[in-house]
Amino acid sequence: MPSFSTYKRLSGGIGHNDGEARAAYSKSAIEASWYEDIATKRCYFYDYDHDNEPLKLNNLKPDERCGMIPIDVKYIINGSQTMSKDDMDYHIQFKPSAGIEVPYYTEVFGDRYGAEYPVGLYVAIPDTNGVYNRWMVVATANNNDTLFPTYSILRCDHLLQWVFGGKCYQMPVVLRSQNSYN
Repeated sequence: MPSFSTYKRLSGGIGHNDGEARAAYSKSAIEASWYEDIATKRCYFYDYDHDNEPLKLNNLKPDERCGMIPIDVKYIINGSQTMSKDDMDYHIQFKPSAGIEVPYYTEVFGDRYGAEYPVGLYVAIPDTNGVYNRWMVVATANNNDTLFPTYSILRCDHLLQWVFGGKCYQMPVVLRSQNSYN
């Protein structure tokens, strides 16, 4: 492992200490190897108003023309299924150099609900056969790790139907039950 003085000489002075220099090199390594990782997938982010198939959960056909935004993410299976646990956790991670790329997010979610990007958005993620399925970004997975943030996602599994003001509505949602074994 090179010394901190070697890091500073090679990197032009990145960071104030050894940890900051390592963090900078970690980010550059992730950037350089992003598309060689099998977990990297082209996904499409959108909200209900920019949905070309608003009542489908599976076998989606993403369409950029209607406002679905293509963003490459890493799709991470975080843990494994057991009888004593709830469902497996799934996360997504953005490329470190990626900025907020959904232009209508702040107006629709940030200003209205106080949400932080990308929580609340649908995301079409391809499975191993290349078939896109609907997921929802539900939370920031690691609030304390701002270096490589990940976001929790859940598969949309139900079509919620309700009546309001004499009009019928439908929307894809996530219904999540929790085990009570503990």
